[in-house]
Amino acid sequence: CNKDSEQMIQLIKNGWNPNTTNGRGTPLLHACMQNKMKEAVFALCNCPVIDVKQKDELGRTVLFYTLDWFLVMHDGQQCCMFDYLLQHGAKVLTDDFGRTLLHAWQTVPCTGIQGLTLDKLLKHVAIDQGDFRGQTALHIAVLEKRPVKVRELLEAGSNPEVGDVNKISPLELAEQTSDSTLCTMLSERCSVESKLHDAIDQSIMERKNVHFSHGHKMEHRVTGAIH
Repeated sequence: CNKDSEQMIQLIKNGWNPNTTNGRGTPLLHACMQNKMKEAVFALCNCPVIDVKQKDELGRTVLFYTLDWFLVMHDGQQCCMFDYLLQHGAKVLTDDFGRTLLHAWQTVPCTGIQGLTLDKLLKHVAIDQGDFRGQTALHIAVLEKRPVKVRELLEAGSNPEVGDVNKISPLELAEQTSDSTLCTMLSERCSVESKLHDAIDQSIMERKNVHFSHGHKMEHRVTGAIH
């Protein structure tokens, strides 16, 4: 609330360090984000000594806690907290487990309504970047059984055949969970990818054959001219 924000700013002016963490290692800015204290977040971000790049006990930057935020009003306009924090110096970094924001986003039920979109995240994170287990965001979406997010990732170009450190692909994970919807979506994408690769290989082979045929004719003509 506004009163909490005012008290917080007064404490900072009196010399209190806003980057101090609690007993669990959670910085104040992270705690305000987790508790949806938007006015406190706005106040902290405009504090000269705040470290917006600070990580918590899980190695997560404050951006990880924007994923379940709805659009909020700020200065009379709708504000996406992800964009706001980026503008104030927050960095898109992986956590201590190698997970990206894209991995974390697969565990959030809602999509789009926060003002944060997949396209926006993909400007900062590679779509098939793996975590410490080699799992991509698509692996996580399958494990979370979120068909909407699986479809989004597939349409954005995620590869359903990328294996983790145990060489298990998202398609194989779906088969292990016996989720027929996910299995169908992923197998259809694999089929499309396979046909595309076959078409590309065929095109390359045809070009090579044309080049070989043209070269052979030229050689024949040169040989005939010499004789």
